[in-house]
Amino acid sequence: MGARFVVTSGNELVKGMTCGRVQLPKGETPIDSVLRRICRETGLRLVTLRQDDAQPDTSVLHYELLLGRGRIKAIVGAVSITITT
Repeated sequence: MGARFVVTSGNELVKGMTCGRVQLPKGETPIDSVLRRICRETGLRLVTLRQDDAQPDTSVLHYELLLGRGRIKAIVGAVSITITT
């Protein structure tokens, strides 16, 4: 099973990664898989995560990520993403 993601704003932070597809290992949520890929490919770390719960469709999820750099996670900026399962 897999999920697609689209970076809807802040894409300069993820170095041109505007969309992608991730595989969902057993027991892993779609956001965990997307975060793992973004962190691996950009070298940035997650500082905070906020989900937009206003959407009634559970197959489309909206998140805002605050990303940082280094051990102290110095904030670099925010990215909004949409995940479709």
